[in-house]
Amino acid sequence: MSHFFQSPRMRLQWVVALLMALCLLVMALLVGSLTQVRLRASAHETARDLFTQVAQRNAQKLQDLLSHAGSSVQFLASLPLTGIDGAGRIDRARVMAMLLATVQAQPQLQSAYIGFDNDEMLEVLGLREMPQAMAALGAPPGSYFALRTIERKPENAGVPMESWVFLDARGVRLAQRADAPAALVPSQRPWYGLAQQSAGLQLTPAYEMAGLPESGVSLAHKLSVGQGVVGVDLVFFAFDAFAQASMKGHEGGVIVTDAAGGLLSRYAEAAFAQPPLTRLENLTDSANGFAAAAAALAQHEGSSIQTVQGQD
Repeated sequence: MSHFFQSPRMRLQWVVALLMALCLLVMALLVGSLTQVRLRASAHETARDLFTQVAQRNAQKLQDLLSHAGSSVQFLASLPLTGIDGAGRIDRARVMAMLLATVQAQPQLQSAYIGFDNDEMLEVLGLREMPQAMAALGAPPGSYFALRTIERKPENAGVPMESWVFLDARGVRLAQRADAPAALVPSQRPWYGLAQQSAGLQLTPAYEMAGLPESGVSLAHKLSVGQGVVGVDLVFFAFDAFAQASMKGHEGGVIVTDAAGGLLSRYAEAAFAQPPLTRLENLTDSANGFAAAAAALAQHEGSSIQTVQGQD
């Protein structure tokens, strides 16, 4: 029979070795934790920079869009439309051609128009085969532009009557609609009153577009010569595609709000899109947690990251 004995010195060496191993394990865990913290901080910083770049890029594009649209309105408003045909009358065909050229050159515009103080009006709408807008106007398939004329004619006892002409993408006439009582009264629209009451270029609050299932804003300016207002409409539906394109494959979404937190435009991937958002709803009270958090962030300068529903 053999026996194995450990001296007190050997037992002490084992204890020291175990303590050293434990210390190394604790240090490794500490280093790992610090590394994770640094990596997380670095990831947050990278994400914050990305968010800032996306926001700045979107803000600049929107600013450019409004600037170009505003310049068009100011140019049209500066023209002496009365007497444009040399006989003291308005050359409607020439004015309509200028409005059409404006909408053709700026696809983001829903429409360009001139409303007069007698509630006559010339307008070009950009349909671009948008099903909802085409259905609302009864436009034929392939319609890209709709030209509306509202005119008071003696044969109609001075009652404003509207007629329509529908064009394809090349400007070829597809159909026209004969005179009927006008459904729109220019002097009662938000853009008309705002431009008449205030000098310079005016931007309306968000409102429902007349005759279209869309909401948007208008830029308007009082005519420099004559009594009337020039305006263009920008609908938020068109901004949704703009918001989607601005993400360029990044995970997440883009929300555009007004100063009060009302939803103007949005794009979000499926993970961020539920519950769905309603146009013009106040995001502060939204049931969509991501949208509500975004509305809160919009009240502060700079970029930050918040945890919402367990996700950053």
